[in-house]
Amino acid sequence: MIVYFDSCCVQCFKQKNMETIKYLIVDDEPLPHQALRILLKNYEQMQCIGNCYNAFKALAFIKENKPDLIFLDMDMPDMNGMELLKNINQPIKVIITTGHSDYAIQGYEFGVVDFLLKPIKAERLYKTMTRVFESFTSFNEIRNEENSDSENDKRVYVFGTDIKNKVKKIFLDEILYIQKNGNYLDIHSCNGEVLQYMNSLKTIIRILPEEDFSYANQSVIISKKNVKSIEEKNVVINDKIVIKVSPGYLKKQGKMQKG
Repeated sequence: MIVYFDSCCVQCFKQKNMETIKYLIVDDEPLPHQALRILLKNYEQMQCIGNCYNAFKALAFIKENKPDLIFLDMDMPDMNGMELLKNINQPIKVIITTGHSDYAIQGYEFGVVDFLLKPIKAERLYKTMTRVFESFTSFNEIRNEENSDSENDKRVYVFGTDIKNKVKKIFLDEILYIQKNGNYLDIHSCNGEVLQYMNSLKTIIRILPEEDFSYANQSVIISKKNVKSIEEKNVVINDKIVIKVSPGYLKKQGKMQKG
């Protein structure tokens, strides 16, 4: 039996004046599609822009239509949800849906928003959507603040999410290093905060100034100005963080001066 919330239960979300969130459902069975769409009708900000029944079609759909949010089933033939997750190369929020709790820990390693066990209950979905809306709201607040602040500096920045799933911006000159973490990047800032950014090192290196950033190894990009010393196989960042470097890094950079 599906339990529904009445309109007053989601009124708090309606008051946020949030832009429409476009979502995609990826599941090889029709029933979960129907059940989710019924439950999500309670949230007027949500707009379903597609239903995919296998991972291959989902990847093509995601690339072309760029949904904001994906409800992703894990148990699909040929390519399962986890394999699809590894092949998404653009920033999209993902909610895992499955009938098996074994995927929970593995999924969280990829920084998904939440994990929903089938059959999905309205009460549990409400908690998940609270996190989703808070994340999108914080993003909109940052964007609106920037649009209204004509004196805001023009330093380059990227967005990431903190441990509470709140979207924040981090200026490039505040980054210590960036480390690959599954399908995400962990962006370590000078103030000790770590933000997650869903993308690849190959993508983010393109927007980073070459004179300020460099690969230390295949999994880490470092800020050159924060390198304090270089040892035989390591660099020390900000006086205390030790990162292993590849021979290629040493050859390319040569001898580095203390910052």
